[in-house]
Amino acid sequence: MDGQVLSWKAQTLGELLERQARERGSAEALVTRSGRFSFQQLFDLAKDAAGGMQAMGIRRGDHVGILMGNDEKWLSLFYGAALIGAVTVPVNTRLKTDEIRFCIEQADCKALFYVERFLNIDFGPMVDGLKLKKVEVSKGVPAGTFTPVEVKPDDLLLIQFTSGTTAHP
Repeated sequence: MDGQVLSWKAQTLGELLERQARERGSAEALVTRSGRFSFQQLFDLAKDAAGGMQAMGIRRGDHVGILMGNDEKWLSLFYGAALIGAVTVPVNTRLKTDEIRFCIEQADCKALFYVERFLNIDFGPMVDGLKLKKVEVSKGVPAGTFTPVEVKPDDLLLIQFTSGTTAHP
């Protein structure tokens, strides 16, 4: 392809996931400790999570924090947020209470999805004082009926904090 012009149509992450579900449906997309998930299953989990967020009042442009290990719940929340145009704020599971608070407040999160315990760290007490909707998802991500909304390829998708080892992230 050297010297040739490539054409690429901008698309949203939700559009990409939907296309993969349509074209590669039963092909394996994700393997975690709790299971193996096809592209279609991952898309269905994302739509359920998107519907759950919509039922909570989360809308396009709202910021949502995710504080948990990488698994199908994390990915369903990330893709679910993308489907409704919400902005995901992944929170590093190695951060301390004050650093978690800093990330959530700095990003102006409307909700935080978290697990009670991960890597022998109890997050419940660490997030207890945060003044936003908190959803503990150890037993599952809230699900609801997804209502498609307009999301544009140039909409903000992610706010990622880095570092934090010598100062706030």
